[in-house]
Amino acid sequence: MKIGLKIMKLVSTLFMISLAIFLISCGGGGNVSPSDVNLQLIKVYPTRGLVTTEAGGMDSFMVVLNTPPFYDVTIGLSSSDTSEGTVDPTSLTFTPVNWDILQTVTVSGVDDPVVDGNQVCTIITDPAVSNDPDYSGLDADDVSFINLDDDTPGITVNPSSGLVTTEAGGTDSFTVVLNTPPSDDVTIGLSSNDTTEGTVDPSSLIFTSDNWDIPQTVTVTGVDDGVDDGNQAYTVITAPASSADSDYSGTNPADVSVTNTDDDDPPTAPSNLNATAVSSNQINLSWIDNSINEDGFMIERKQSQDGNYVQIDTVEADITAYDNTDLTITVDTIYYYRIRAYNAFGESSYSNEACAAQKLIASDADAGDIFGCSVAISGDYAIVGAQNNRAAYIFHRTGTNSWDEEVKIVPPNFRDNQSFGVSVAISGDYAIVGAHYAKLEGTHSEETGAAFVFHRTGMNSWGERVKLVASDAEVDDWFGLSVSISGDYAIIGARGEDTGGIRAGAAYIFHRTGTNSWDEGVKIVASDAYAGDYFGNAVSISGDYAIVGAYNEEAGGSDAGAAYIFHRTGTNSWDEVVKIVAPDAEAYDHFGCSVAISGDYAIVGAYGEDNGGSYAGAAYIFHSTGTNSWGEGVKIVAPDAEAYDYFSTSVAISGDYTIVGACVEDAGGQDAGAAYIYRRTGTNSWNEGVKIVASDSEADDNFGVSVAISGDYTIVGASGEDAGDQNAGAAYIFY
Repeated sequence: MKIGLKIMKLVSTLFMISLAIFLISCGGGGNVSPSDVNLQLIKVYPTRGLVTTEAGGMDSFMVVLNTPPFYDVTIGLSSSDTSEGTVDPTSLTFTPVNWDILQTVTVSGVDDPVVDGNQVCTIITDPAVSNDPDYSGLDADDVSFINLDDDTPGITVNPSSGLVTTEAGGTDSFTVVLNTPPSDDVTIGLSSNDTTEGTVDPSSLIFTSDNWDIPQTVTVTGVDDGVDDGNQAYTVITAPASSADSDYSGTNPADVSVTNTDDDDPPTAPSNLNATAVSSNQINLSWIDNSINEDGFMIERKQSQDGNYVQIDTVEADITAYDNTDLTITVDTIYYYRIRAYNAFGESSYSNEACAAQKLIASDADAGDIFGCSVAISGDYAIVGAQNNRAAYIFHRTGTNSWDEEVKIVPPNFRDNQSFGVSVAISGDYAIVGAHYAKLEGTHSEETGAAFVFHRTGMNSWGERVKLVASDAEVDDWFGLSVSISGDYAIIGARGEDTGGIRAGAAYIFHRTGTNSWDEGVKIVASDAYAGDYFGNAVSISGDYAIVGAYNEEAGGSDAGAAYIFHRTGTNSWDEVVKIVAPDAEAYDHFGCSVAISGDYAIVGAYGEDNGGSYAGAAYIFHSTGTNSWGEGVKIVAPDAEAYDYFSTSVAISGDYTIVGACVEDAGGQDAGAAYIYRRTGTNSWNEGVKIVASDSEADDNFGVSVAISGDYTIVGASGEDAGDQNAGAAYIFY
């Protein structure tokens, strides 16, 4: 290889010498010398005309050898003035392999923050270092470049507009900095063109050769002029600079525009009002203060949705909580609150309305779940169904009206138990969930229906799931559409059962024989069963009595409806005691669409009753007057009944109170829904009722689609509520 390199090198050298002799003989190369020839062994181009900028602008040149070296050739590179430009790389190495490959050198401009004009500098190429005698010590051409100066004297103000102050003393700020180092101190005066709207601090700034590039902050503070003059614009004036430096003397920085927000207006309304019951005589309120100029807050309260608000107290400015302690909380006393801010110029609009209800939503809420389609409550536990999610959720009370995160219960086979959660009930340590589309065991197509009983094994842990089915199950029985449980007995409706005729309906009562073991069940049907009665569409059980609705029964007219009360006469034997109908029954009342029983009282819904308008609805309460006798019933209606409220879509009764749902009542928006609580005032006389709605009610929430009551607590389902997602659903517990 060395012989080859020698030959190539010899040829190149002879060519260069011949070229030099030719130039001399022509008279045009009298200044060419052997050193000139050797110098051309290292080619640098271009060697002039490069331009960089102080903003970091770059340029480049290239280096290459003309002949292959025997050994590596290294050429050092450096800048004659690193305050103006730098070079990269700082050395080049050529080898016998890469000698003829162009290598690029980049020159980068440097900002020296001095107003020194455009500067000419040089990239110095050091003499080559090599063991090759032909290259060792060769000094290639240096490269000249110009670094363009961008240092223009000036004063930067940032920002110079958009500042906002307030008459309450709100502040804003801007900064000032020099663009280049001054040769002498620079002083800038500052002032406000309207000190009745805003002041400036400090009133002057001084920049030196040491701090010229450090931004100095100026604070502008709003002033209250006591005049209702709206928002006012004013200006911070920056005076021309004073300095012995001619570059800065007289330089006038940008003035700064500011708006001072007027507070001589009524305050902004508070928001996010929340009410929390902490005892039987105290509800605590909290809210967000959105105003900066209030003198205080007015607190108002009413005792029912249809009541009138009364101011109960005021609190000072900046307070965002209030404890209401002068209360007597009962089932039918639902306190609603609203607040507003005030000052000398007036009052704000009202906050949202709030009541001391606990809103429940599923932690895994999803669109279309219709959580709240069914609800039940017993003691410290509440259960909520979400049939489109094939789930139910059990909540445990941990405070006066605070409830822990739910336990989600699901069927053993998700695919074969569609509609799990369509109905729910709870009593003591047992909860039952209906699934009227559940498939018959061992098939994947025969939808006979089922119900599942869960037993509580801990604080809020539920296990030992037992599946209940009809002993004579058939397709489309809809067994599980309705469920109820009381003590050792559970009743399950099957309105599609065909014994008494197509869809005459039936119900099945099961007796618990062990911790969570149940007998095969006893089937009950109406003594006058007829096709299409839908006996079993609603069921309820309490102690020794059970009630079953048949909302299409036709004794009082087409689909007028009826209900049947059964009495337990043995361990699990039941007699039909009485058939009850509305005393003013009419066609399409659908009496029996909902039923409930507790002790000596039973309530039956008739959502099609039309005294208050078509499908305004009504409910009827019956009192037991003996072992097997029940009175004619007392009719209750909504005090604000309107057509298509569907009052009595759902009903519940416990002790001296009953609750009735009207899931498409429109007070909170179309089909937002409502519920009504009634208190017993005599043997079977009831007051006019108290209306309750969700404090965040919206159209299509269907609040009241399901209701339940236990002791001091009521729960209302709103299957169309959208907090978790569209139609994800919610439930509300009132104390």
